[in-house]
Parts: sequence; C-alpha cells; structure tokens
Amino acid sequence: MQPDRSLRQACLYSESLAGRFAEWVNAHPAICWIVFSALYFGTGVPLATRRNLWFDELVTFHVSRLPDLSSLWMALSKGADASPPLFHVISRAAFALLGGNPLAARAPALLGFWLMSLCVYL
Repeated sequence: MQPDRSLRQACLYSESLAGRFAEWVNAHPAICWIVFSALYFGTGVPLATRRNLWFDELVTFHVSRLPDLSSLWMALSKGADASPPLFHVISRAAFALLGGNPLAARAPALLGFWLMSLCVYL
C-alpha cells in the first residue's frame, strides 16, 4: 500500500521548508540571536516581576541580603541554603543594582540561562 500522493507532496514540502529555514538560520546567526534574546527577555522579565517568589527564591532573597559577606558565609556554612556561595554573591550584586524586588531575585538565573543558551548556540 503506497501513501497518498498529496501526503507525500506535503512531506516533501515540509522537508524543503525546514531545510530552507535551517539554511537561513545558518546564514543569519546574529539576527536569530537578537530575535531569541528579544523574545526571551521580553517574556521573562515581565513574568519575573509579576510572579510571587517561590520558597527557594525567598531563602536566596533573605540570605543574600545579610549585612556583609561574613554573615552570608556563616549562614551558608550552617546550612541556610544549598546554593553555591558565588550565586549568593551575584544575587547581592543584583539586589544592589535593581533593589529588593522579585526581578532582582531572579535576574541571576535569567542571565545565567541566557548566557548558557549563547554558549550552546555558538
């Protein structure tokens, strides 16, 4: 039993369309990266500002806002949070730049995922 001719033509068309799209993406990497970044930050930042913080984000929020790095290190050494110390240091910088809001709590993760995507893309 042979597949229907129109189904075969549709499959060939979708394969050629996917092939042309892949060629275009390979020919225009900067445009693709700009579009990805605009979509990512255009949806991620508004969601990060509107949603309530989850429990792990609340712990990071409070631990990262301790008065100095020695207090932060002491809290981490006593088991306040299992995240690496560098993450809390970066979170402290985000709070200093953006203030104490949900976006500042989520900014290191947003930027980290974006940077990881750039590394995978390249």
